[in-house]
Amino acid sequence: MTPTDALRRLHGFLYALPTIIAAWVYLIFIFPPLSLLLVFKPTRYYFHLVRYALFDIWKYFAALSLEWFALTKIRVTLDDKTKLSNESTLFISNHPTHLDWHPMLCLSSRCNQNRKLRMVIKDELRMVPVGGWAWQLGMYIFLNRNDKEKDVAWLAKCMQHWKDSGMAASWVVFPEGTAVSPACVAKSQEYARKQGLQVYDYVLHPRTAGFISMLQHGRSHLDAVYDITMAYQYFAKGERPNEMSYLKGRFPPVVHMHVKRYAIDELPTDDEELAAWCKERWAEKEAMLEQAYASVDNKHLPLKLPGKALVTGMEIGVRVKYGLALAFNVALLWYLLSLLASWPWVIYATVLSVTWHWVATTVGVDHILVDLDW
Repeated sequence: MTPTDALRRLHGFLYALPTIIAAWVYLIFIFPPLSLLLVFKPTRYYFHLVRYALFDIWKYFAALSLEWFALTKIRVTLDDKTKLSNESTLFISNHPTHLDWHPMLCLSSRCNQNRKLRMVIKDELRMVPVGGWAWQLGMYIFLNRNDKEKDVAWLAKCMQHWKDSGMAASWVVFPEGTAVSPACVAKSQEYARKQGLQVYDYVLHPRTAGFISMLQHGRSHLDAVYDITMAYQYFAKGERPNEMSYLKGRFPPVVHMHVKRYAIDELPTDDEELAAWCKERWAEKEAMLEQAYASVDNKHLPLKLPGKALVTGMEIGVRVKYGLALAFNVALLWYLLSLLASWPWVIYATVLSVTWHWVATTVGVDHILVDLDW
């Protein structure tokens, strides 16, 4: 290993550590006493208000870790009619890597939507220590994708819980269902040839059931759909971003996101027409990415997606919020982690960590919250 590689590995380790520690501190020191508000029905609303505020701060901290710690540039372009705003939104995006949630936090930071943003993710991620606990507490929707009826029923229950709350929310869904690895692309192409569909090189044919269910259940409470086309500039030729490449400090130099807004009233109301609408958006993504990359071997070269860049004021605003989130989390971590110099606090933190993991991997924090009446 060269000295450069060693420094990159150190960079990769340090990039992830502050965000994970911050989430752990929130879960161990803040949320246990806060959960007492859940005991009585009149105070549950205030638990969720504080939860929203804390997740807002943490998501800004997580987003800045990609832009400030990993030094990845986030470039957002809009079509001519699109303006980003703090509205209740269903974000739909292609899924080029397992780490697409991170650039999505950077985008929602620019929309001022971190406080209410939730994602639809794979069920096995609930088992991840710290991250799985936090995502459940944040009311992310976990789907196992092997039991369509069960997934649709759980999704409907979560959406109804949100509507009953009276609180605003935005959602992120990746209709492809899995990241676009070479093996998945080959499988998708084989399926397309058998079905007489267009063969894609840069996206997978979307699974529309989840998207349709979310939109139909949430239509009355949503303002718009934001259609995201995401593209990474690879660190090196053939080196697709993944968890291991990040831990080795080999971050993508740039992540591009093209955003097109559709008012909720513009979308079809019929399920089959919605499925066709979604598939049309994916055909557009394939054409856009094909033009941007020029060839599948050029993903490590600079690229550009069409559209206008964000206004300067919005980019400055998100950096101010990043700075405030950084200052808050540094001060909070400095104080609360200092408690661990005392053995009683170490024992407390250990017991709480074991309890969090047991509840998250058995009962499910999200299931407990959904079953509680407002």
